[in-house]
Amino acid sequence: MKRFIFCLLATMLACATLSAQETITIAPAANRTADTTPDTQRNVRRVPNDTGKSPKIDAGEIAVLDMETNEWIIESDPFPAQKHSVADLYMQGGWGCMTLITLCLVAMLFAAWKAPNWIEELGKLALLIGCFYLILGLYSIFHLIESSGISISFTLLCGGLRVGLIAPMYGMLIYGVSLLLRIALKPRI
Repeated sequence: MKRFIFCLLATMLACATLSAQETITIAPAANRTADTTPDTQRNVRRVPNDTGKSPKIDAGEIAVLDMETNEWIIESDPFPAQKHSVADLYMQGGWGCMTLITLCLVAMLFAAWKAPNWIEELGKLALLIGCFYLILGLYSIFHLIESSGISISFTLLCGGLRVGLIAPMYGMLIYGVSLLLRIALKPRI
């Protein structure tokens, strides 16, 4: 049992340290020079249109035919896949909520050693905390939208919902660990 807990903690630590992330910094509008065009910020190149032939594009590029100039506009993917480290997701989920869920995990691992009957309850508590913080976040978002009276773009709302779902996913993960621990500790007949 001690080996199982040690392997679980070592795996979690390895996942936290192995994640790599690419960061892109965009300067505010006040710091940009006057000669900068949107094409240079989006990494766009133009290729003349040869009738019957499509342009050669690399992986992660999109080609659109501009009918006015009869040129292919090739730009890098405007929605590249974003890499998030475990620490980034932990902080985005809200450090208070994520810390409470992590404390449930630690208490659950300790209960596996001393009080196996509490494993399921601690897993359910982690799931409940994650769902509670999701509902609390949704309440805050909807209250802000209602009180400000400003229409919010759908992409902005989806970004907030994505962040709001981090805590319940983490709670579900901890509940899954509690189920696995119960299966591992269940006496065999």
